[in-house]
Parts: sequence; C-alpha cells; structure tokens
Amino acid sequence: MGDPSGGEDGTGKYPDGTPIERLLPLKDRPCPPEKDLLHPGYPNFINGEYGERPLQPPLGILDKNGNNVIYPTLLEAANFVPNFAPGALYSETCPCKCRGKVKVFELAVVQADIVYNRYGWHDLQGRFFVLKEDIERHGILENYLEKVNCGKIRPEPLVIRANAGDCVEIRLTNLLPEFIEESPFQMKTLTDIIGFHIHLVKFDTIVSDGAANGWNNIAGARKYETLIGAFTQTRS
Repeated sequence: MGDPSGGEDGTGKYPDGTPIERLLPLKDRPCPPEKDLLHPGYPNFINGEYGERPLQPPLGILDKNGNNVIYPTLLEAANFVPNFAPGALYSETCPCKCRGKVKVFELAVVQADIVYNRYGWHDLQGRFFVLKEDIERHGILENYLEKVNCGKIRPEPLVIRANAGDCVEIRLTNLLPEFIEESPFQMKTLTDIIGFHIHLVKFDTIVSDGAANGWNNIAGARKYETLIGAFTQTRS
C-alpha cells in the first residue's frame, strides 16, 4: 500500500513512493469525494505488495467447482461501486435496467495440434479459445482434443457477438498446460495464467482488462480456474 492520506490533490503517493500528480475534474463534472482512510484514492485501495506479482481480482476467480476463490479486503470493498458485480467492482459497466438480461458466454482456452492450411503447416502446441458447449458436445476435454489432433475437428477463430447496449459476462476457464514446451521455434516458457482483452466495450479496467497494467489486478485465471469479466457492448 501507498500513502492513504491523499491522492489526486497532489499530496498522495503511489505504492512505490512516486508522488501522484494533482488531477482536477473537468468543469462540467462533480468533484470526487474527499479522501479518508477507507477511500484513499486510486490505486491505494487495491490489495497488493509493491515489487511483487499483482494479485487476481476479488470475486472474479472461481475454482473448478465454481466456488469463489478470492474475497475482498475491507479497503477494497469500501471502494466498490454501489451496484458492483464480479468483473465490475470499481466501475458500473452494466446499466441497472439491463442487469436481468446479461448474456453469459462460457469459454475455455485449450491446447492442441492446430493445422493452419492445406499445406500442413501446423502448431503442435497451438492454443485457442472455444465455447465450453462445443467441448461438452464431445463428452470430455480429452475426446475433443483427440478429434482436433486427428483432424476431425478444425478449430476456427472464436467471435463473440452482441448488440449495442448488451451487457455481457464472459467466464473463461484455463485448461492449458502450465508450460509451453521447448521446440525448434520456442523456449520452454511458464504460462501459468491466462486472460483476454476485448476492444470496443465498456469494462472495469482494474479487474477486467485481461492483463496487469499499472497498479491494477492481474485479470487472469490459473490452471482449472475461471475468470469472470463483465462488459457492455458500446458499438454494433
């Protein structure tokens, strides 16, 4: 944590001790509430330790049984928006009138031998997104991957479609090995956490960005975990 005594007024500090420059709201916008110990201003309410790997977002990670893995600290919870939801804790991304009409997409990311063209170009450790229902149609994951590996299933780029104004929840399950193995084209690399980033949608950048930018949480799932992201389609 940084200094909780101030922030955008020019008196606060980031967790690494760097001063936070003064930032004033636009003239047609209301002033933010005054800071106090429970509301120290961004990013000093985010749980984490400077110099360490960022933490996954609270309420946004499920285990393989569908149970929440991470609960918020009191400081984090004090800074949630009133109508918070998993994947949208600090920004309200879905209008209240649409909350009962959220479109939920269950995805997985898997690894198989992907053939790219008729010349046989392929990647033995190809990784791709797939709807969970497509996997379940073949019984278990091993059955699905075996059919991909032998050419009975040809994976295609996954496209999520939504109308302008739709509220979308994406649940992404990590079914990848924790390493990409060494090959003539690849060093052995740890890939123990995965996420996704979507353009042209409204989302909470702290918990649903698909990465770990700045002081934000790392929006990713470890092996067999499921990451919850919440979005609003802003363009058709």
